[in-house]
Amino acid sequence: MPVQMVHTSQQPPAGGPGIDGDLVTQLERLGALVKSGILTREEFDAKKAEILRRL
Repeated sequence: MPVQMVHTSQQPPAGGPGIDGDLVTQLERLGALVKSGILTREEFDAKKAEILRRL
């Protein structure tokens, strides 16, 4: 019986663990803070710009 090789990716899936996933998670949390009224839209936009510069 032939042996099948399984290739595993070294990169995490989009939105998963890793730098990009962490940034997405941060943006989602900030969005939730805006919806709950804890952050203003201006505060969200400023933080979002800061986070996106890290990409």
